Amino acid sequence: MKLSPQDVKLFYQLNSPLLFFVHTRRNLAPDIPTYNDFVDTDINTKFAARNQLYDNINLIDEFCHENPFHFTKKELNIILSWKDFVRGKFIAYKQYQKYCAFIKQEEDASRVFAVLALTDDFAEVLPFSPCYVEMVLLPFKDSIIYDGLVAPYKVHFGSGIRASFKELFEIAKAKYGIIDKLPYVESDVQSDENLLRLYLKNEANMRLYEDEIDELINKNRRLLILFHQEMGKHNAKIIAKSLKQKGLKKKWFAIYDEVIVASGTDRKSVEENTRKILAASDLDFIYTFQV
Repeated sequence: MKLSPQDVKLFYQLNSPLLFFVHTRRNLAPDIPTYNDFVDTDINTKFAARNQLYDNINLIDEFCHENPFHFTKKELNIILSWKDFVRGKFIAYKQYQKYCAFIKQEEDASRVFAVLALTDDFAEVLPFSPCYVEMVLLPFKDSIIYDGLVAPYKVHFGSGIRASFKELFEIAKAKYGIIDKLPYVESDVQSDENLLRLYLKNEANMRLYEDEIDELINKNRRLLILFHQEMGKHNAKIIAKSLKQKGLKKKWFAIYDEVIVASGTDRKSVEENTRKILAASDLDFIYTFQV
């Protein structure tokens, strides 16, 4: 998905003068003295100005203070919002209907950003996907865009690397969600729950993330309850198939991880039977299902 044509026009009306200001303030190319010359110049000159800007982000404050192009307060606020930029190497992971997902690998964890294209779709801008790119992400109103300058690495990836990108994407999405605004705020409560669900998604994940699962469920009782509920849900599918084969249909069962602890003809009777059998502290761990 792309930014609207009106907003694309507005972005360039703001960004190009800002880059020209940096170009002149840093005296990057004296042989390109005017704004029109700068707009028509080669991409390398614009890259140089862009890099100077995000190496010295205080230049945005200087530009907005001097306001040499007489922008409105609303327009200056858009430019000031670009101080919340995200810059670096990204994995252009996948194009979805509403955005393109870019993964940024950080020292602590990866994040996924939902980015809108400008005049051209990312399929036209990038040589292929997934691929590595150097770029700058910017807030623009209620969306994330890039600044129109992108440097892709023309390195193809095998199936193993692509699978690792998928894992990065899934874990980052579980921990932090899909980030679609800048600056972004992370929620530890939701991320722990989503991450635990991802680790318990299948048996392969359970084996792979055994230590991470233990760390999470020892954090608090809420996550321990979620663990037992997800384990019960997982095992209920297997048990239900076996019960159906034995003709036990339209019955209710209560399961504690992989063990059936009560049964009945309706949910209410199963819950009553469960309360008679288990300690009150264990009732939250029970998963109830119907065959």
